[in-house]
Amino acid sequence: MLGFTKLASETESPPSHLTLSCFTTEGVLDPDFAVKGHLILRNLPIEELEDDSTELAIQPDGKIVISATYYAPGNQSRVSGVLYRVTPKGELDRSFNTTGRVNVFLNDGADPTWVNALQLMGDKILIAGDVTHAGATKAYFARYNQDGTLDRTFGEPANPGVYVLDIADTTLHALVKTADDGFVAIGKSGIDRGEDGHQLPVKGLLVGRHADGQPNLHFNRGEPVLTQLDQHLGDNWHAGFIDADRRITVVSTHSSVHFGRFLDNGLVDTSFGNNGYVGEDTLTVAKPAFMQRRLGNRFVFGGNPLGLGGALGVLWAYWS
Repeated sequence: MLGFTKLASETESPPSHLTLSCFTTEGVLDPDFAVKGHLILRNLPIEELEDDSTELAIQPDGKIVISATYYAPGNQSRVSGVLYRVTPKGELDRSFNTTGRVNVFLNDGADPTWVNALQLMGDKILIAGDVTHAGATKAYFARYNQDGTLDRTFGEPANPGVYVLDIADTTLHALVKTADDGFVAIGKSGIDRGEDGHQLPVKGLLVGRHADGQPNLHFNRGEPVLTQLDQHLGDNWHAGFIDADRRITVVSTHSSVHFGRFLDNGLVDTSFGNNGYVGEDTLTVAKPAFMQRRLGNRFVFGGNPLGLGGALGVLWAYWS
């Protein structure tokens, strides 16, 4: 379980440190994991943890891969992504970049880089997010080997290991593995907030790729899919899953909760809801958002809709 902690010995307003906790099948902290069931991954002196930026995946060998984003103290626009790998005993895995930690440096670390999504692809580690270069923020995905090095067989020959989407003001929030070992990356296109903090209309973004990062020509002829199922504020897809019929169900938490479903070729599935759209009349906090496919053509959504007293964590179940 991922979370964060503030250390009492620090300043009056201590920063958050990433924490990983392990529980037994009986629901109690595992005394054999790290220190009494808790591992604290302390910030470096030059960084602070970005809230709600962490993801976790467990390898078949029990090792735990974690992604997170940090920012420079006093400058939240200066961000950098990080990958950790932890052993089943709760120790940093020294076979991963010799330290257990990899800094996600795109363009030699000169560009602010967010890591928003993490997916294991066989023995590879796939991540996605956005990178800002020359004033333009663009979605990217990158793939790493088991030793923490960039997988140079992935992506574009001119930039091995990484693929940057050539559309400004885009970001990716989630990765969904497909049946043929490829993936669909989901997110948004457009600036979602004005200078006054009010939300602006955006378009949803879906990108289909083969396992090697090359465009999947069956998915919208290899081109990104841009959507606006919600006619008011548009779509900002944050989570999704693929069902047995290879249909992709996604959720947007841009102001309000709504769902969309797409066929495996990227077209809207008009048999779902109202021409591919199902909306909930409730405002919500953007992060976190969770979707899980269940048996019997059902799925579960988890998020934080806004109630009268503030955000309220919920689980909603749906027929698909």
